[in-house]
Amino acid sequence: MTLYFRDYEKRSIKQEVEITDLVTGKALDKQVVENFTEGCYKSWKIQGYVKVAIRSAAGFSCISGVFFDPLQVPVQTGKI
Repeated sequence: MTLYFRDYEKRSIKQEVEITDLVTGKALDKQVVENFTEGCYKSWKIQGYVKVAIRSAAGFSCISGVFFDPLQVPVQTGKI
């Protein structure tokens, strides 16, 4: 999963992104995102059910895009 942040209005936004396992409630990662007037991508390899929380640390909170990679299914090779 990739999140894209861009501060189009140049408001000096600073925010926290926290990813939590939805089943156990365990925090998997927490990052501060700031200085993204030119755009910033943050990517994680996730499995199962997660909650993504974006909280303002200073100013407004914003997110410009959420991207999910396609599920990669193992391909069996061999002779037929």
